[in-house]
Amino acid sequence: MVLVVLAVFGLALLWTYFVDSSQAAPYTYSQLLEDARQGKVKEVVQDATRLTITLKADPSTPRTVVVASQFVNVRLEVCEAAGQPDPADCAQSIQYSAVEESAAGQWVGLLITAFLPVLLIGGFIFFMMRQAQGTNNQAMS
Repeated sequence: MVLVVLAVFGLALLWTYFVDSSQAAPYTYSQLLEDARQGKVKEVVQDATRLTITLKADPSTPRTVVVASQFVNVRLEVCEAAGQPDPADCAQSIQYSAVEESAAGQWVGLLITAFLPVLLIGGFIFFMMRQAQGTNNQAMS
């Protein structure tokens, strides 16, 4: 079982090195504001700190930006950059929406952080007890 876990971990590590990581240049928040200033932004979708931007010229390739904090008022800053400080006026030219955070991600994080160490320690103890039984059941006596 330990060898299987090590093999899976090793394959996952190798996979990260061999996956094609040649992507386009990163899209930054400053570029988003500049594109909004030039009127190129069609839609902004906010998911916590991740923004997905669709440009008018290339709607098939959305761009992704990560903002520093959830407390950055992205809608106001993009509207101000577009020259429309009132978000009501800006809504006609730039669509803005937000995605509700999924509770599934929180449960997965809890399961990994809480149960994975318990399973590893329990597996180690089980493995050690199985090894000790091979010595005529004299371990722990």
